Amino acid sequence: MGERGVTSSPVGSDREAPPTTSPESAFEILERHEEFGEDEGARLSVGGLAEIIRLLRPYWHGLRWMWPLIVGLGLVASLAESAGIGVILVLLSAMLRGNADTGLLEGEIPDRVINIILQWTGGGIGVLASLAVVFVLIRIISIVANDWATTLLQARIGHEVRIALFRSMLHMPFEASKNRSYGDMLTILNQHSWLVAEATDAVSHMAMTGSVALFMGVVLFLFSPQIALVALVGTVASSLMLQLLQRPAKAAGEQSSAAARLLSARAAHVLQSMRTVRAFSRVRSQAEAFQAESSRMRRASIQSDLLGSVVDAANQLVYIAMLAAIALVAVFEKLDFTTILAAVALLYRIQPYATQFEGHRLRLAGMLAPLRAVNELVRLAPPPDADQGTAPFDRLESGIRFDDVSFAYPGQPQPALNGVSFTIPAGGWTIIEGASGAGKSTIVNLLLRFYAPRSGRISVDGVPLDQLDIDAWRSRISVSGQDVELIEGTLADNIKLGRPEASIDEVARVVDIVGLAPIVAGLENGLDTRIGERGLSLSGGQRQRVGLARALLVDPDILILDEATSALDIESDEAILAGVRTFMAGRTVILIGHRLDPDLPVTATVSLG
Repeated sequence: MGERGVTSSPVGSDREAPPTTSPESAFEILERHEEFGEDEGARLSVGGLAEIIRLLRPYWHGLRWMWPLIVGLGLVASLAESAGIGVILVLLSAMLRGNADTGLLEGEIPDRVINIILQWTGGGIGVLASLAVVFVLIRIISIVANDWATTLLQARIGHEVRIALFRSMLHMPFEASKNRSYGDMLTILNQHSWLVAEATDAVSHMAMTGSVALFMGVVLFLFSPQIALVALVGTVASSLMLQLLQRPAKAAGEQSSAAARLLSARAAHVLQSMRTVRAFSRVRSQAEAFQAESSRMRRASIQSDLLGSVVDAANQLVYIAMLAAIALVAVFEKLDFTTILAAVALLYRIQPYATQFEGHRLRLAGMLAPLRAVNELVRLAPPPDADQGTAPFDRLESGIRFDDVSFAYPGQPQPALNGVSFTIPAGGWTIIEGASGAGKSTIVNLLLRFYAPRSGRISVDGVPLDQLDIDAWRSRISVSGQDVELIEGTLADNIKLGRPEASIDEVARVVDIVGLAPIVAGLENGLDTRIGERGLSLSGGQRQRVGLARALLVDPDILILDEATSALDIESDEAILAGVRTFMAGRTVILIGHRLDPDLPVTATVSLG
């Protein structure tokens, strides 16, 4: 094909294009991002919990009505459970004493709650048994309904978070995407996005279990203030113990989050540069780095799991200590057997709710870092209602005007463009020439609205470019550059990327114009031939031909050729430009860095100093 080697740049070949982030610097940025200082979230105190709720609130829009439902169902379940315990205790007492109907009313029952139950039911064993079954059924139905509501809430929130993250990836500022690795963003989308729903579940369960434990604690106090006081002291001791574990839990969560994202970034880097990694003998170093990062993730996971085990064991010890304390209180206060039995039964039911409440606090402490990462990525995109321009665009009528436009890439001391003014007339061919680094490809980036000018104005037919509907504008402008971004798939997939609905005849036409027809004819599967990840099975010239075919298939009103045939020989270049001249007759073409052909209908030349 007479193809030459091709170098890589973001849009064109100029050195003024923003530097891409190397794999190593991407990892360093990610590690710095995970190094949170000491803040109010170091322990999940009231301030830390408030931060988590602040991070979650944007995803609860339209779903807040479910919170009272979830908490309410939990309270109904706890009420039914507490009432059921009381009824069952009275029923057992009646069965043990052999009093089926009213005998219990004749006995001396010191507990006020049991007396209330007796007065309501009459003390009949049949009535008590039926009532106990009713309370059990209410509890089961409430728990099932609560689980359904929680599942629906989690699924909806997970859906909303994934949409928000993907939208951010599509709309984030171009410079922001350059400073983030693909692996990092994919990890946040595929893994951390689920944690928003899980954190919501943890918060809702904290509200429910806390309410249930509080309610049962009140009932316990009615049975026995002395035993309730013992339970309160034990609960406070358990909470204080958990505070000691929250800091390492948060650290484990941050380390696990950072390690997961670093692993994805490392894997993405290796997959994207497999040949380079092998060619420069970096296989061993990459394997060692991956192993080290995987070990870091393994240690963080083990630490998190061990902390959970410690919490469970410690809670069991606290519960045993409370039982021992209750026994001592019962002896010294001379409490009757019915009161002790009821209080211990209630305490036995309170303990799991209190344990779950504290466990969710510990769980949320480990989620803080991933939740921050999700929100940081979501916030990179402009709000959905941000002013993106609404003016329609279909065809360039008079031309594109640059008026005193200046622009500098973020972090670069020298401007890529400094007060340039020129006009690109409609319906003709404009040549943009200049030395490397003069700003040629920056003009393309500004026209595509990847960046906005720092000063000056760009107008299209007299309308400011930023006032045009961005989708309408980009749908009528097409670019083919020196380096072509290809996707894993077939030749047809890549050519039809900008217009999937194109017919076979339309594809065949552009394939013929760019000189791909003989190449396709020699392939066993023709246009259905797979080209490998990023088109690595194609040569530089073949990649450029695919990029040209893709740009032409869109049938644009404005075509930008940014050194689009730099990897082809002169004969191939001239043949393709002749075909493009016919295809784009009467429309606007912008050429950057091409050989000047006297037969081209050039209407303007822009020289950048």
